[in-house]
Amino acid sequence: RTRRRLESSRARCGEPCAPFTSHMETFSVDGFDAHEANARVGVWVFNNVTNAAEVKRALMDGKLDVTLLNSTSVAAMSCIELACYKARVAASRDGLVTKALHAEVVFCLSPSRHISESFRRFGGDDSS
Repeated sequence: RTRRRLESSRARCGEPCAPFTSHMETFSVDGFDAHEANARVGVWVFNNVTNAAEVKRALMDGKLDVTLLNSTSVAAMSCIELACYKARVAASRDGLVTKALHAEVVFCLSPSRHISESFRRFGGDDSS
């Protein structure tokens, strides 16, 4: 299976991004049955987001069931795939370091073993 990398709209078409653009990609977490819970992952990349603070508030209030990432901190789609795999393995072994699977994905992206540092580096913030 070929691994596709997420590229920004600017990198794909060579032109500035439209006022609001998005890109979506899905993949199965390797080593797990695709029909098993949390084995399929959808990744949406949004550019020029104006309501990031509102989205983060909805996430913190439990209204959204998503992992919010700052895409400028992620080098390639394979990093997200690996973090999802590591989080899924930890969950299957009852070994989550964080309290939720979505938070574990952010934690697994970071080389730091500090949860707050992981969210500071890779988590979505009010401006991302």
